[in-house]
Amino acid sequence: MFISTEPQTDLNHPNIIKMRGSLHCTNRVVSIHFIFLFYESFKICILKLNLQFFIIQLTEGFYLVLDRLYETLQEKIDTLWPKEYKGLMGLFGLPKDKVKMARLFQERLVISYDLANVFRYLHSKRIVYRDIKPENIGFDVRGDVKLFDFGLVKEMPPSKSKDHMFIMTPRTGSIPYMAPECMTVKPYNHKADVFGFGMLLWEIFSLKIPCKGFTRFDFQEKVCKQKYRPDLGIKCPAVTKAIISECWHDDPLKRPEFDRIATILRGELNDMGQEQESIRNRTTHMLNRSMNSLCRMHVL
Repeated sequence: MFISTEPQTDLNHPNIIKMRGSLHCTNRVVSIHFIFLFYESFKICILKLNLQFFIIQLTEGFYLVLDRLYETLQEKIDTLWPKEYKGLMGLFGLPKDKVKMARLFQERLVISYDLANVFRYLHSKRIVYRDIKPENIGFDVRGDVKLFDFGLVKEMPPSKSKDHMFIMTPRTGSIPYMAPECMTVKPYNHKADVFGFGMLLWEIFSLKIPCKGFTRFDFQEKVCKQKYRPDLGIKCPAVTKAIISECWHDDPLKRPEFDRIATILRGELNDMGQEQESIRNRTTHMLNRSMNSLCRMHVL
């Protein structure tokens, strides 16, 4: 039997789900009993630090302890945000409370900014995620956004040029977030994530499913060949619309890097009155808070 409370990954970002421990036991009876004791030993941490964990079984006798997520981005887009938005709308389509309406928009912008920083971090390590979609994005007890499900990630080989394309598994991911070059079995790189992020941004601000009802054949014919894209007549700043349009450009080399995307979104938050310093240091602050919780957990 082996248990560790050390993270079992080189990825260390506040918006990536954190593994708090692992357990390996071949004896089923002992394993179940140990999980109970393990949970009991963590109760004081949960109460003192306001942390929540859950245990998942990967294979027979092997378990992971992960941060608990309370809802996904898909749930926010499908149910929570439309309900809030509807409650704030008055007669003739005018908002009853402009301040609350602005906060609702700001929340979506902050989530978008945090996600842009996650993918900027992954790409800096030459990792392409390949499965961007709302179902793979959740929220912890504090409401911080967390990227999870790394089953399709791929580390790209070293290259002298950041624009180099690689032969990797095609048609990886989900439509409509899959980049055209990936769908049409062409070499691709990290810019495939940028295409998916563009679709995700459109979904976050429109609260609609992009390319709703498209089959894989429809997607290949309309999006990949005919270059169809969702209508940009959505309620968000012109600069945000422009970056969405850049993200889903048919030519991967003309799509922006996440450095640029994050800078644009940070500028939008600054324009809404967010403190520039707090936005600039947001990722560092969340990382310190997460690591502080982990350190305190070790002490307890």
